[in-house]
Amino acid sequence: MQNDVTTFVTGLRRNESTGRNGYTEVDQNPMVPITQLNPMLDWTEDDVWSYINAYGLPVNPLYEHFSRIGCWCCPHKSSSEWQKIQRMFPQKAALLKKNLENLTDRLGIKDKQTFIDEYGWTYWIHSTKKVSIGINTVCQGGNSTTIILAADSGDQLERIAKLLPALTSDFRIIGNRLQVNLKDISEQRLRILVERALNCVGCGACLSNCVNCALHLENGNIAVDVNSCTQCHACLKTYPLKGSCIARHYSPRRAALIALDESSGTG
Repeated sequence: MQNDVTTFVTGLRRNESTGRNGYTEVDQNPMVPITQLNPMLDWTEDDVWSYINAYGLPVNPLYEHFSRIGCWCCPHKSSSEWQKIQRMFPQKAALLKKNLENLTDRLGIKDKQTFIDEYGWTYWIHSTKKVSIGINTVCQGGNSTTIILAADSGDQLERIAKLLPALTSDFRIIGNRLQVNLKDISEQRLRILVERALNCVGCGACLSNCVNCALHLENGNIAVDVNSCTQCHACLKTYPLKGSCIARHYSPRRAALIALDESSGTG
């Protein structure tokens, strides 16, 4: 990992979320290859405050106004908490509103009042413009498979090709087709890679999944350093990918793999 960080201590508590029931006091983080220590896992909120008061620890003054403190623009905040944010941090609230206005313009959202002022953005995922990528298995024998991907633009194939070395080095672009030869590799892994490459929004959340620091952003898209990648495929496991890359669900153009129609090119 970057900065040689191998362990960190958290303040996670089980009673804050049902999703934390599976954690242990010493655990491996499911998203980042690092050891995670959770000493407060079974503490109650009263336990936390008793510990703070017993040792005279400093308290974040924001707890006078908020029951929980985290990301200030978390979409799970209540309407009353948003009103506090606007009153206490008007500059941050104005910046968020400006960014949301830019988003509505970019995505063509007409009802700005519902989306911004009534907090529609906190639960809404916009309709997507589907981009079709054709896929066809042309040869299969033993443990080897040859797959053809077809796209309407070379840019789409280039985005896939920048990440493909994480899976295999045996591929080539021929016109608007990308031929991939897989050996001892499932087609599902290729599908995950294609979905990841095409729907990447450049947030960078997935970079820490690679223990070799081989993943990086290139012109706003995910790419792999062939000199650092060992093709361990850890970055293509479905659970870490979904956990670390939520932003791709908000991409205005979502790619979908369809059966390749040879007569039309992509499907």
